Amino acid sequence: MLKEIGKKGAIIGVKTIVIIAIVALSFIVILFFLGLFDFSDRISKDTCKQSVVFRHNAQVGPFEAKERIPLKCQTSLVCLSMSGNDCGLVGTKDNQVRKVKLSNDKQIAKNQIMEEIGNEMVECHNMLGEGKMNFMPQKWGDKNYGLICSRIAFDKKARDEIKKVGYLSFYKSLEEKKFQSGKSYLEYLYGQKSSDYFRNSYDEVRKKYKEEHSITLSTNYGDWAIDLTSENGQVLVAQIKREGNWDQWISTIAVAGVTAVAIIAAPFTGGTSLTAIVLTASLAGGAGATTGGITYWATENPDFFYGKPTLFNDDVNILNKIGVSSFEIAP
Repeated sequence: MLKEIGKKGAIIGVKTIVIIAIVALSFIVILFFLGLFDFSDRISKDTCKQSVVFRHNAQVGPFEAKERIPLKCQTSLVCLSMSGNDCGLVGTKDNQVRKVKLSNDKQIAKNQIMEEIGNEMVECHNMLGEGKMNFMPQKWGDKNYGLICSRIAFDKKARDEIKKVGYLSFYKSLEEKKFQSGKSYLEYLYGQKSSDYFRNSYDEVRKKYKEEHSITLSTNYGDWAIDLTSENGQVLVAQIKREGNWDQWISTIAVAGVTAVAIIAAPFTGGTSLTAIVLTASLAGGAGATTGGITYWATENPDFFYGKPTLFNDDVNILNKIGVSSFEIAP
């Protein structure tokens, strides 16, 4: 009797395994055809977010179907104009440039710029899974992978009259901007309630860098700014990287006109997932240059590092070096 029950149990076990395998294979086939299906004429932020979820989830056991899941996203095009003139961005029928008329009052215009950039950062962070989703292609290795969520350009009047937006003011604006829930943009993006955190972490970077390299970074945190003077404008970039050789990766972006400083897991305490700061500064103006990107890297998912949305000058040579491309051409 026991032997007979054992045989029946074994048969049921085999059937269960077969059913699970069939379901898994069916899921992969569905995702495969979904990836082939062209619905670019109705791309939306929800479509993009869903494709990120598919790419993240489409790795079932040994089948690893992620390479069959393309991202169905578009790079947002934003023109911020004081004069009302165009900013040099070229849109398409399916992806038009969104023009925002800025005030002729410089302070009001600066506040508008910070609000628009903050909104784009929140959209980017949300679409790409808030750092919890692996949006890398399959078998990407330990290379950096970055996506341009937005291109933000400025008309000549804004470039000439405003010139730059300080990070001190910008992070303060994120702290003051709230969702209906009461959570600030700053807390949503970085898990921090006060913008003072960023000044303190930058001071720790300077201290750590001096200890390791016997060099004092001449730029104070209050001097760092978003550069508005480039005719090409800015790109908003989110990045992702598996664990690997950080020093080697940092060396790849130490190209002409750019320097990088990385501090790993040093200044970040208090329960935050932030693990590193990478400063990418233009040295065109000398060693004391103050414009550049400040990327905060986090480990929302223990399988990879996530570079939160960061503004860079739209320089194709630099972006190619750090493995960044537009949604439309990204692997």
